[in-house]
Amino acid sequence: MRRRVVQIKSYNKLGFRKTLMRILVVNGGLHHERAFRSRPEVQFIRSSDVRNASLESWNIVIVPFHTDRIVLAELRSKLERYVRRGGVLVVLGATEDDGRLWVPYAEWQGPYGTLVVGHRTDADGAAIFGGLADEELKYHGVYAAHGSLLPRLEQAVCLAVDENEQVVALVQRLGRGSYFCTTLDPDYHSCSQVPGPNEEETLETRVRAQRLLSNIFLWSCCEAANRPWWLRLWRRVTGSSQRAVRLGSFWAAVALPVVFLFWLSIRTSDTTPSLEKRGLILLSSLALVGSIFALWEMSRRWRA
Repeated sequence: MRRRVVQIKSYNKLGFRKTLMRILVVNGGLHHERAFRSRPEVQFIRSSDVRNASLESWNIVIVPFHTDRIVLAELRSKLERYVRRGGVLVVLGATEDDGRLWVPYAEWQGPYGTLVVGHRTDADGAAIFGGLADEELKYHGVYAAHGSLLPRLEQAVCLAVDENEQVVALVQRLGRGSYFCTTLDPDYHSCSQVPGPNEEETLETRVRAQRLLSNIFLWSCCEAANRPWWLRLWRRVTGSSQRAVRLGSFWAAVALPVVFLFWLSIRTSDTTPSLEKRGLILLSSLALVGSIFALWEMSRRWRA
């Protein structure tokens, strides 16, 4: 118990160590690296590579605003499974205005709200919106939230609503997993250099967005830190095992033909003409080099 408290204190000071927390950010380009690159525990993965990634190796997965919704629609079941298995999932700026149903455990609805009212009475709302007034959650000249959310499960807890009492931020806990989703986009506005129609520069907006983003980041780290030690160990072993199975299967597929060719060249060494024998050895050598290169390429793509 004492060790867990020490870890949470270090998180509150934002003095994270990579051995304690592993955070994965889905990088679709644009502003995503600028918003998160100052945090040493964060690693990035391209949205197209999430299909083959083992998410169980990561304590927290963050899906930023403007991520490719075509890819996310294919990943929804994988993200939901990640939460059910004890992960912490954070979705920022959730929108589905192109008709793609990708938001985990919720449905997106329009229109865009012009006001955000945060609920700070419970622990989650106080942690995420603490130190920020409602007017500080508006980053646009006209609207505040990119639509609203309709939860699909009863476990959802509303953290913020718009002027029509529609949910714009929610938290869900499924088993030992946690899920935070909002139609606000503090990640984008924390680094955007493009001023809105009613402002001349973005410094004040960036500061307010960075505060909200830091609160969300801290909340997710505390959620992950409060997992039992055996669950964190199990998830790490499971994620590593999944990658090992992929790499092992690939190695077996490329190595067996090489072994067969070497065996064939040795078995026919007495009866095979010298030229044919050299051809078999050359073919085996080329296959071996190709196998090593393919294994290195697959390990590079799956190291996340």
